[in-house]
Amino acid sequence: MTSQLIATKIANQELVRKKHEQIVEAAILLFAEKGFNKTSMREIAEASGIELSYLYKYISGKDDILLLFYLHMHNRYYPVVEVVHTRPDQDPAEQLVEIIEGLFAASEGYYKQTIAAYTETRHLSERHFSTILRKEAMYNTAFRKLIERGNKAGCFNVPDPVLTSAYVMHMVMAHMMRGWGYRRQRTVEQARNEVIRFILAALGYQGEPPVANNKNPDTNKGESP
Repeated sequence: MTSQLIATKIANQELVRKKHEQIVEAAILLFAEKGFNKTSMREIAEASGIELSYLYKYISGKDDILLLFYLHMHNRYYPVVEVVHTRPDQDPAEQLVEIIEGLFAASEGYYKQTIAAYTETRHLSERHFSTILRKEAMYNTAFRKLIERGNKAGCFNVPDPVLTSAYVMHMVMAHMMRGWGYRRQRTVEQARNEVIRFILAALGYQGEPPVANNKNPDTNKGESP
């Protein structure tokens, strides 16, 4: 949790980090169930087990909590994508499959929270929203680098890696944000495999999708929607 982005009245940063985690864990379910506007600070205080007056020592208001909520979700998903930077020698197509499988796994049981994290960001202040835009750009950068490596290796054929990287991320996010439209007709595995085939074909990859090494970091499961 990047607690340093939030102004607090407490000097002990480790304590701030723990309290921020405690606050955001309570707020996640409330925002997912009730929405940002209908959730009160008092409800967040009660759910987190922190006195309302004491809560304001760690955050200045709901805007800070909403930012912490988004950062919590970012910290759930971004380590899956970060392998682009930490393992630059891995086969690009294999790494892409690994990332998509990892993002699907990280989202399982966390659909409501993911939707809330993205739909409620419209309520953020300009300063906090700028932070989110910088975080979101990290995903596009990772996918762009992966596509460029694939082009160089000859396994992809993408004329515009910048635009295509955004499309790839949106395609994966569609499962989390819009997957309710097919989840009764298709399993998660079927949806994931079809997304992998679709993206690889769009990137110009020839042949059957490679088997991933499944090296992605573990993520904690959330509550089922």
